[in-house]
Amino acid sequence: MEAQRDRGLALTVSQSALAAYDHALKAPGAQEIRGALYSNISATCLHLSKLGRAYLSAKAAVAANLTDARLVAKALFRQGSAAYQLRCFHDAESLFKRGLTVAGSDEKAQDLAKEFNECLTRTSERLRERDTGAYDFRAMFSDVIGGGPNARLDVADFAGPVEIRSSMSPTLLVLSRFAHHLADLAVFTSRETSQRASSYSSVNPSPSPARRTQK
Repeated sequence: MEAQRDRGLALTVSQSALAAYDHALKAPGAQEIRGALYSNISATCLHLSKLGRAYLSAKAAVAANLTDARLVAKALFRQGSAAYQLRCFHDAESLFKRGLTVAGSDEKAQDLAKEFNECLTRTSERLRERDTGAYDFRAMFSDVIGGGPNARLDVADFAGPVEIRSSMSPTLLVLSRFAHHLADLAVFTSRETSQRASSYSSVNPSPSPARRTQK
């Protein structure tokens, strides 16, 4: 109950923050901090699961000609995170690589390099899943067990060609078909027996029980 309350408070704060950032964008002199405002809007929208706006706001932040490399890296990280959650993994990979380059080129932003590398590793796993259909089911099970009541699997949908074929050996396949035919035969025999019994009863009705006469 307390966790739900805390989440509700956090969402309320985020919604209030988003309204404040929107208002600040319209204020006089906002042009000078436009990039930072868009980046903060992106972070807030990510928290509120407004992924489309998070992506576009981060894109606007990058396009605002930010001079601070750390702010550029943050905006690219947020845009990449939105793309990842939108399942646009190639786009996310490209953005994370750009952010890693920016983070590695400036001493102030180098602490973000670890986060970019972790995101690139996850994105590579999603691309491999999408292209090959190879999944780590043990890890997926662990994520669900440890993820609480609202656990969400972080996996990609397989997008490659699919072939439907039997996984049985020839011997098992023959036995399976034989068992299926036996089941059909049993059903047919049961129906035939019931129909014959019904026909016999209609032709030869059972005699009514003899009445006993009192002496």
